[in-house]
Order: sequence, then structure tokens, then C-alpha cells
Amino acid sequence: MLFKFLMRYAVANLAFLSLLWAPILHAQPTANYPERPIKIVVPFGAGSSPDAVARILERSLSQKLGVTIIVENRAGAAGNIGAEFAARSQNDGYTLMLAGTNIAVAGSIYKNLRFDVKRDFAPVGMIGSVPSVLVVSTNSKLQSIAELVRYAKTNPGKVTFASSGTGTTSHLAGELFNRMANVQMVHVPYPAAGRALMDIASGRVDLLFDNLPASVVQIKGGVTRALGIASLARNLAMPDVATIDESGYKGFVVEPWYGLMVPKGTPEPIVKLLNTHLRAILTDSDSVEKLQALGLKLVVGSPDLMGSIVESEMIKWGQVVRDANIQIE
Repeated sequence: MLFKFLMRYAVANLAFLSLLWAPILHAQPTANYPERPIKIVVPFGAGSSPDAVARILERSLSQKLGVTIIVENRAGAAGNIGAEFAARSQNDGYTLMLAGTNIAVAGSIYKNLRFDVKRDFAPVGMIGSVPSVLVVSTNSKLQSIAELVRYAKTNPGKVTFASSGTGTTSHLAGELFNRMANVQMVHVPYPAAGRALMDIASGRVDLLFDNLPASVVQIKGGVTRALGIASLARNLAMPDVATIDESGYKGFVVEPWYGLMVPKGTPEPIVKLLNTHLRAILTDSDSVEKLQALGLKLVVGSPDLMGSIVESEMIKWGQVVRDANIQIE
């Protein structure tokens, strides 16, 4: 009897102790986080806009967390190579990804995509967005959005628009304009926006939807001319340029965005910690100045906010992809 009593007592105590220790044991993987360098995967090449954003985060986040932050560029396949690598990484908080609009549209475009943004990633927080701008050569006869639409309607299939590749934001922006303006511009893909801008300047291609920070120097230097900004408000960098929304195409918004994501299953305390530091960075005057110098409109918010933005972008661009019948194997 005594043996049975002692056994019952021991089991009861073990059960009680397990309840007490459960939160501590569960917290162990994050208790000393971070203990080693953290990697930010950038799915685009060095010198790109996402890379520039990541380099600013690299310095600021390193100071906040007290460890080295390493930016690792894994470019290719419109960002899919880097995204797949990040999706397959350990979900321990030591691999982050500088995510962008491309990750929200990839699932609609690529038939054999080997990652899924909802299944494989968890949002940490938004960083910001940049408006697209519609540019033509300074020698172009097109002086306004109205003239462009009028010419495109009377000359179907003769207006060409460049992009930095099939399925990129610059391509989808052109297809969205085709749909909203009811015109038939022809897509001309390039391997990079820089090459496309050269042919815009020379007049080989008629127009391009480009990120404003990448185009502003050429516009101000008289190499290209801006016909409209693809946002709901005029931009401080070029306040005299009307929005495409103002020009009669209500709700025409193309604003490529950037944010931080981690592999799905990363412990929630780590996600919250990273979000807290990201928010602090986005309100720090030095970081704000550097990010705004890239043309970013900063977005400070929770992981849930980023999740809702990604969801809305998937719906919006998924419809554009289906309407334009864009498919890549």
C-alpha cells in the first residue's frame, strides 16, 4: 500500500511540475535569442532596390539585436530562387527574407512554383512602398495620359511598353493599364529595368512603368518624361506630375512594397521581437531619412497588417494575371 501511495504521489508531483515547467521549457528556444549572426535573404541582386533597403536594415537591426546581420543575395527567376531558399531554411529566427510584391504574385504566374507564400512564410512587418511612374522618352509625341490612351485606341497594337521581365511589377502595371484604359499595348520584356530605360530614352520602346526612385534622376535630367504617378497622391519628389488616378483612371495604384518575412513556424516570441525592433527602426530619424531617400513611403505595423496587405495584393494581381493570361512554366 505504501509503495502504491508513493507512486501515486510521485506521478501527481511530476504532473504538477510539468505544468509549472511547461512555459519555461517552451520558451527555451527563444530565451537567449539571438546567439549568433542572422541572415537576411534578398531574392534580388546587389545594387537593386530591395538590396538597398536590406543594407539599411542590416546596420540598424544589428545594433538593436547585438549580433551581426548578414545580407545574402540570391537572385534569379524574378525573386523565386531566393524565396524558395528562405522558405526551406530553418524556422529558428536566424533566416529572414526581404520580401516584396513579387512574392504575392508568383503563385498566380508560375505553374511549378516550389514555395507558397501562405504555407511557407510568416510575416514580420511591412517596411514601405514606392510608387511606380509612367515614363516616355523626352522626344515622345505623347504628352499626357489622355494623349496616350487616345493614340493607343486609334492605333491598337502599335504602342509598346517595356518591363524588367515577364511577371514583374512593371509588366503587371502595363497589363493593369491595358485593362483599365481598355487599350492594347504590346509588352516588351527586358532582363532588367536599366536596359529598358535605355531603350525608352532612345525611343525604341514607347513607355515603361518604373519604380520612381530608379527613374527620378533620368526624369530630372531630361532623359525621360513622366506622364503620371501610379499612386493616389502626388509625390513630393515631383509634385507637378499628376497621378494616373487624377487623369481619370480611378484607383490605378502600383506601389511595389517591401517587408520582412520568416519561415513558417518561427516561434511567435521571435516574430514579436523582430517586429518590435523593425517598428523602432521605422521611427528612428536616421533610418527614416535613409529609407525615405530611396523613395519609400514607410509603413509601420503588426505582422497581421502585413499579412492583410499580402492577401489583398495576391487578389489584385492574381486577377490581372488571369485577365492577361500570363503563365510561366
